[in-house]
Amino acid sequence: MVPAGVELEVNGSLISGRSITHMINTSLSTEVYDPGSQSWKKPSRRTAIHLVPAAGDEQPTIYEMGIPVAALDWSVPYHCDIQQRVPMNPNRDAVASGYPLKLHVACLPTLIGEMDAASIKDDWVGTAGRRCDTAVQQQILTRAFGENIARSVPRVGKSLMQH
Repeated sequence: MVPAGVELEVNGSLISGRSITHMINTSLSTEVYDPGSQSWKKPSRRTAIHLVPAAGDEQPTIYEMGIPVAALDWSVPYHCDIQQRVPMNPNRDAVASGYPLKLHVACLPTLIGEMDAASIKDDWVGTAGRRCDTAVQQQILTRAFGENIARSVPRVGKSLMQH
């Protein structure tokens, strides 16, 4: 990602920045070096997530302040540019376990209005939706199944067919 106000030239071609479609303010875990203990701490801090449209067939990606760090497994055409250090393993080749789910939970309330019924039924939405508030969960159900959702809960031990 090329930050606003920065010109980047690669192999003689000017790479332009992309506009931010959504900016989400949330608390996410990060990595901070503590010189006193000479170790890395992982506190939760307020930050911004910039949702930037993925171009063409680009794989949605998690970015750390403009630097790509990992693929993002979701069905919406956006990259997540986190405006703080992203917790990763010591080799910095994979994000910390559970971090993508935190991004999904933070971004879902903003993205749900743009999603169609098919994409709302994707696994990542159901997993993230369980951790969202009741209003978001109701919106997921309504957008996925319509206003007239019929529910049936069979009685335990009752056979569907009586002999």
